[in-house]
Amino acid sequence: MSRGDRLEPIFGDNADRRRFVETLAECCSKTGWQVHAYVFMPNHFHLVVTTPQPNLMSGMKWLLGTYTGRFNRRHKLVGHLFSGR
Repeated sequence: MSRGDRLEPIFGDNADRRRFVETLAECCSKTGWQVHAYVFMPNHFHLVVTTPQPNLMSGMKWLLGTYTGRFNRRHKLVGHLFSGR
């Protein structure tokens, strides 16, 4: 689970949710992850994944960082989108 910084929303609309799914698909291509389930809430998400390689930490770093950059560019924002680890 990853939660929005200060409990703020991480998805503004369905376009953001689609962008996240696209970014997750890219992440799976890079890491070999297999997604079994996901749930989007306004200020966080849950993933159930299998990681054939020991790359959960590096993959999550890429996923969250890449989505944050894309979200911030689209909404003309700067800074953190997600809180802590």
